[in-house]
Amino acid sequence: MKIRLIAILSTLFLIACNSQESPEIQESMETAASAQADAPAPAATPEPTGPVYALTQLEGDLYHATSDAHSTLVMLTSEGAILADPLNVGFAEWLKSELATRFDTVVRYVLYSHHHWDHASGGGVFSDTAELVGHANMIPGLALPLAANYVPNDANLDGSIQRSEATGGLANNFDFMDENSDGKITGTELNRFITAPTATYSGAEHSVTLGGKEVRMVWAGENHSNDGSIIVFSDYNTAFGVDWLAVRAFPRQLYGAHIDAWIEVTELLAGLEPARIVPGHTSHGVIGGLEDARAYAQMYRDLNEALQAALENGESKEDFVISISLPAYSEWVRYDASLPVIAGQAYDLATQ
Repeated sequence: MKIRLIAILSTLFLIACNSQESPEIQESMETAASAQADAPAPAATPEPTGPVYALTQLEGDLYHATSDAHSTLVMLTSEGAILADPLNVGFAEWLKSELATRFDTVVRYVLYSHHHWDHASGGGVFSDTAELVGHANMIPGLALPLAANYVPNDANLDGSIQRSEATGGLANNFDFMDENSDGKITGTELNRFITAPTATYSGAEHSVTLGGKEVRMVWAGENHSNDGSIIVFSDYNTAFGVDWLAVRAFPRQLYGAHIDAWIEVTELLAGLEPARIVPGHTSHGVIGGLEDARAYAQMYRDLNEALQAALENGESKEDFVISISLPAYSEWVRYDASLPVIAGQAYDLATQ
């Protein structure tokens, strides 16, 4: 802009200096100055479109990988890589290429946190080199008419999700997920990109070892889903939790699970005493530590204490939602937006 202004002023100066020139010359110079003044500004550089992928070193051979707001972990070993959630197909293809180019390695294990499509859809990309591992409940979970966390959306109880019923990521991706464009999404459409695990575990825990490094899968109980695993990268004392885990942030909802289930899983996480905790969504807060895990569990205990007091006092749901206050967590992300939501859901579940 400064350069253009100087050019205009220079032209006008020349017009003034040549005031004795012929009218034709003056007119020509004035026209040139006017054209420069009216010239459009240079076009702005367009913003990037499409998903943004990243692979960032956390510590040693442990890397944090993201696909927009979705998150996962990758650990390199001398015999290949261990990957937590494969997220989506586009990300998985990018990561496969990135690992080959940057590290000359391939994925040997994919460890599913649970079966939901936005975290598990990319598994098949690695099936040529990797064993895909999940909790045993993942198999029947993939066969359900709808994943359990979407059942509350099914207001008309027809076993599918209409556009008007879709929320969050499902609403944002409705047209993509609605494969036959009939205006509703079935469980089959939700799961069509998910490759079932080639190995499963049941019970409390399972571990895999590769290149002398260990990763544990700890069953997360029944909350956001019943096939969830806390994935612990033992060599870095780092725990990865998906959808149910937030760090210095409130969850968006309780996904139909009683508050006791949330207390149980957060206490389980804190009891593992991880030095680092990583949520499966970057929108669920930052990467945190052990004190964050303990604080998250305490938040649910505090919420439950307030709920029990309200029930004992005969307080209505409406009054409880209006009056609920947990000032110790007022600086957390979504405090004002989510606390009333999860408080109302906790009240409903406790009184059903």
